[in-house]
Amino acid sequence: MTHLTAPTSQKTSMSTSSVFSQSPDYPIKQFRLAFSNWYTQSQGQESPEKAGETELLVEASILVDGEVIGRITFDGKSQVAIRPGQNSWSDPFPVPNWQRKHFEVRTFSKVQEGSAKVTSYRVKSSGDSGGLGVHYSSSIETHQSLLAGAPLNNNGYSSFRHYFGPSAMVTDGWDGRDVVLIVGDSIGFGDYFGRSFVTQGLSLMPTRTPFINLSVQGTRPSDQSSKERGAFAFKSGLIDDVTDMNGGTPGFTQILSQHGANDAHAKDGQRLFGKLKVFWKFLNNQWPEIPITQTTLTPKTKKNSRWYQSRLSQQSSFSPPGSDRWQLEDRLHPLPKELHSIINLREAWTGSKNGWRWRELSCNAKLQGPVSRGEQALQVSSPLPEGAKLVIAPGTDSAEATYGDVINITSTPTSYLVELSSPLKSDHEKGTDVFCTMSRDGTHPTGSYALSFGAEVINQWRHQYLKLNSNTQDVL
Repeated sequence: MTHLTAPTSQKTSMSTSSVFSQSPDYPIKQFRLAFSNWYTQSQGQESPEKAGETELLVEASILVDGEVIGRITFDGKSQVAIRPGQNSWSDPFPVPNWQRKHFEVRTFSKVQEGSAKVTSYRVKSSGDSGGLGVHYSSSIETHQSLLAGAPLNNNGYSSFRHYFGPSAMVTDGWDGRDVVLIVGDSIGFGDYFGRSFVTQGLSLMPTRTPFINLSVQGTRPSDQSSKERGAFAFKSGLIDDVTDMNGGTPGFTQILSQHGANDAHAKDGQRLFGKLKVFWKFLNNQWPEIPITQTTLTPKTKKNSRWYQSRLSQQSSFSPPGSDRWQLEDRLHPLPKELHSIINLREAWTGSKNGWRWRELSCNAKLQGPVSRGEQALQVSSPLPEGAKLVIAPGTDSAEATYGDVINITSTPTSYLVELSSPLKSDHEKGTDVFCTMSRDGTHPTGSYALSFGAEVINQWRHQYLKLNSNTQDVL
């Protein structure tokens, strides 16, 4: 770790950003933060992990409820220069017995002008975006905990591209429960089309299971099966840091793999299975004492441009019986020696043990009046569930799959008023059909309502295989 100011011979660009998170369910008295000068590309590139282009200069302050309560230091100094591809850990920061305490880390950073800025996705905490869960992990030996609130990369919506902040947090006070490391692609991460059903399942009340989510959009098991640079090196390095701090024990007790979809493209199930076996062996070699669970894969259907997967009769599939996605399911029986358990999601996604298209949801209505672009409320003829994602006029040239979810529904004497979390993009006439959709794009499960099918399967696995802390007090 090198402490210096930015070189005067080079022009630097300074930015300020805030990352919001919260401490674990159990009381803690101190924590340390990691700041990273690397990221992971998310568009399916080979060798997706990348180091920052130039040295990154950081100074950071923690704020709670808008008041600065202390400054993060590195070996007693406020500033730290992080070399490309490296992590810098802060000094221990004392806190007054925090338990699920929301806090903000405000980071001031400088990079050389003209270089690419390493950014980080906004850290999510339980209660954020509908209560996604506690994004932290734990270690057994020294009772410390790793908080990785989102994938350690520059993924995320465009509005968050400028965020930079801590990528991990280590605390004391771990209470002994299981902790899950999630590895996967956009479906494990939760992308533009919805949240991760894996994280939702782990977050279900009244108890929840903590997790680290290292899923990265666009990645394949075949490009994550190595500790070489460009593959899993930087993510492994961060876990290695925590392992060193914890006396040789990593910050998690279970691994849940949702990987595989981006290596599934045809009808060669043996090839897909072989790539996953290489990935599982890599995980076993890295963490030989940690059990691994693999999920089966989602359907993949064509995005017929105005159909949006809302009706079974409208779906034309890339994943019919015999596709590699469904062949994989057969090859997981008997259980491969590399795995501890599997999670079969076919019935959750399709509604049938032998289904191969997205489930048709039993909610439909008609618009009771015209709506215009920009509006966020609809008058409909029948009630629609909160959390649903809507398709208006499916199968027509004016079809629209809403980006927002249903956030409120109110009964009126003649109809139901449905409020959406984001505005409509188009105009629609009175009498137009309104449906709910399981997948907005034919690949990703979407919306809180649809994701509940997959989340419930994850929850069942959680109760069967994991230690749950029934004494945890939920304070949301």
